[in-house]
Amino acid sequence: MKKDLTKQLAKKYPKLFHYYLNPSRTRYPIGLGLECGEGWYQIIDEALEKLSKIDEVVLFQIKEKFGGLRIYVGDKPSEHNKEIGDIIHAAEEKAWKTCEYCGKPGKTKGGGWILTLCDECEEKRKARK
Repeated sequence: MKKDLTKQLAKKYPKLFHYYLNPSRTRYPIGLGLECGEGWYQIIDEALEKLSKIDEVVLFQIKEKFGGLRIYVGDKPSEHNKEIGDIIHAAEEKAWKTCEYCGKPGKTKGGGWILTLCDECEEKRKARK
C-alpha cells in the first residue's frame, strides 16, 4: 500500500499504530507499513475503526498472504479476544471477495503469486508478465 495511505491510517488511529509511529520502542519491525494493495484500504479502515475502540489493541502487521488479508495485533491476554478475533475475521473474509488492487469484487487467482483480483486487474497483471 502506498506510504501516504499508511500514514493516513496511522494518523487516524495513532494508538493502534504505536509501533509504526515509534519503531525504536519495539523489537518488531512494524515501520514497514501496510504490505497489501490499495483495494483493501476501505476494509482495513473499517476494521481499524472498530479495533481502535478496544483499549489494549496494538497493531503489529497488515499484509497480503496467499491471496488473503492478514491483520496481526498484540498477543497479550484480553477479555476482548473474541471481539478482536471477530473483527479481524470479518475483514479477512471481506477481502477474499475484494480485488486487492482496485477494491471491486474479486476472487482468488493463481499463476505464481496467489492474489485476490477482479478480472480486469488480473488481465493487467498477465499483460505485465
